[in-house]
Amino acid sequence: MKKRQGIPVIVFCLLLLSFIPIQGQNPATVDSLKQQLESVPDSERLAYLNDRLDENIVNTNRQIYAYWLEEEALKQKNETYLANALFGLVKHFYGVSQDSMRNRSQQLYPLLLKQQRYDEFFRIKAWDVYMSNRRGNKEEALAVIEELRTLSKEYDFPEGIEIADQALADFYFANDMNDEAEQLYVEVMRRMEARNAPPVKIFNIYRQLFNRPPTSEKRIVYLREGIEFLENCKKQGLTHLDKENSILEQEYVIHRFLAREYIAAKQLENAWEQIQQAQKIADMENLQRAKSEFNSIYALYYLQKGEYENAMPYILSLEKNNRSRGYNQQLYNALSFKSKALEQLGRLDESLQVSREMLVLKDSINRQEFNTTLAGIRTKNEVERLELESQQMEAKAKQARQMTTILLLGCTLLLLIIFVLIKMMHTLRRRREQLRVAKEKAEEADALKSTFLANMNHEIRTPLNAIVGFSQILIEEEDKEAREEFAGIIQSNNELLQRLISDVLDISKIESDSMSLVYSMQDIPTLMKDVYNMLSFRVPENVSFVLSPCEALTLNTDRNRLIQVLTNLLTNAIKHTPQGSIRFGYEIQEKNVRFYVEDTGEGIPENQLESIFGRFTQLQNGQKGVGLGLAICKGLVTKMNGEIWATSQLGVGSTFYVLLPIP
Repeated sequence: MKKRQGIPVIVFCLLLLSFIPIQGQNPATVDSLKQQLESVPDSERLAYLNDRLDENIVNTNRQIYAYWLEEEALKQKNETYLANALFGLVKHFYGVSQDSMRNRSQQLYPLLLKQQRYDEFFRIKAWDVYMSNRRGNKEEALAVIEELRTLSKEYDFPEGIEIADQALADFYFANDMNDEAEQLYVEVMRRMEARNAPPVKIFNIYRQLFNRPPTSEKRIVYLREGIEFLENCKKQGLTHLDKENSILEQEYVIHRFLAREYIAAKQLENAWEQIQQAQKIADMENLQRAKSEFNSIYALYYLQKGEYENAMPYILSLEKNNRSRGYNQQLYNALSFKSKALEQLGRLDESLQVSREMLVLKDSINRQEFNTTLAGIRTKNEVERLELESQQMEAKAKQARQMTTILLLGCTLLLLIIFVLIKMMHTLRRRREQLRVAKEKAEEADALKSTFLANMNHEIRTPLNAIVGFSQILIEEEDKEAREEFAGIIQSNNELLQRLISDVLDISKIESDSMSLVYSMQDIPTLMKDVYNMLSFRVPENVSFVLSPCEALTLNTDRNRLIQVLTNLLTNAIKHTPQGSIRFGYEIQEKNVRFYVEDTGEGIPENQLESIFGRFTQLQNGQKGVGLGLAICKGLVTKMNGEIWATSQLGVGSTFYVLLPIP
């Protein structure tokens, strides 16, 4: 393992902690805990903080105690407690921020290896795989899995192979290889049972199996096996799988899962039995969260049973709870239940009113999701800016250290000093030039970010204003034809907004290199016929739409993305061809296949042929769309190791070409 550099950075971060409130914590709570800590003698503080961290392992206070334990361990130079603190922070950031988790993990790995705490070391490595799987980083995930296998042999830790196999099974699930994932998880579980592994590790595999099974029937099978496993644990006198997991609480969760599965399968007698089992445990353990969860289950149960009057109190409770907490998506689901129940009870006016509220709420949810995406983009740009500033600071610090070393050595040999100084001046000028170039790139990136956000602000406001404005008019308008017209306008703008969001997500994935392509062998003539059938109804009657004869060709490609590229090009051709013809097809060359889309439309000025593949580029103002289609096409084709270009003559027509390699 490489020794981590930059200890001063850690000390700097610790100093910041005394000035910056811990994220998500009430300052009054932090002050109260700080007062308790100050009353503990210095000699007992490490043990005290470590105990508090263990007690709050599933509590939000664990972040506070982890930071304080880290600070105290560094002060007292105790590596064991420092490792405990860093492990607590890694657990805190897992599922929240992969970058923060990795930064803390890099500090923790050498300590765990030095203390031979291999189980924790391999668990953290596996968490890195799980987060990479969620982000779709296949190559990164597979590289860490292979590293786990290698390290397991290097440190003679056989359980590391089991952890690597679990990470691989998670990779299979993340990539829709459900049968392979299930088979591998079951194999690992059998190995664990054979060596009498801790119950919590075996139960964790059951969690994976009933959380992401390929079918509902298999979910029910694994849920029942999980119940049997927990019953066997109780027979052995166990009350907890570990300090975080009570057996009764896990039984409650499984009964609740089973109830939902049986309701969905319309096996209402089995569902009722599971509801009663879960209710019994919740009452026994006084589970605070159970009330809101049972509202949802009872609502689903009575809706499925057709007892809408019985369902209504639970639906209203769900609505009230989610409305007060601002949970928009859960509120939308509760309103959906309410609308259905009111309709079945014959209270159609009330049902219609709820449906209107759902429409407004759905728009709000869409806006919130989009704002979250934009916030993520802003955060990413800010992180990149801070990383650049950090690199500049490190470069300047390195220069200062080098200058000091030269001055100390220069006292012995004057000629060597002169030679070194000359060389240093040359190096300094070169580094200044590098910093200047880096600064210009950063400023250019910042300008591009600002332009992007300004364009997005303009493009989003247009459909949003139409949706909000006409939604209000729609509520007040009584004329049926006018209402239908307004509803059509709202639907049109809603589709435009959805298309904008989809395009922005695609271009964001392309530019961040996080878009994954799924290759498989495709029959290209069939694919081209599917594209023709999808778009033929959108072509005006006075435009001839022709698919050229297709030679037999089987190509290893991503079907959905190739269709997306061809559809975007044909949609543009239809938009810019009021009359005449549109023809598309492909030609097989020696090592490539060249697709083409030819139209007799308006044409493109020669000086704009290169710029049309940029973001937000539209040749005519006022046209529908946001100008991302061709940029997405270029990004996808480049991702496929291909090329895209266009030829055109103003007033005569245009031809777009896509060249893809034949493996």
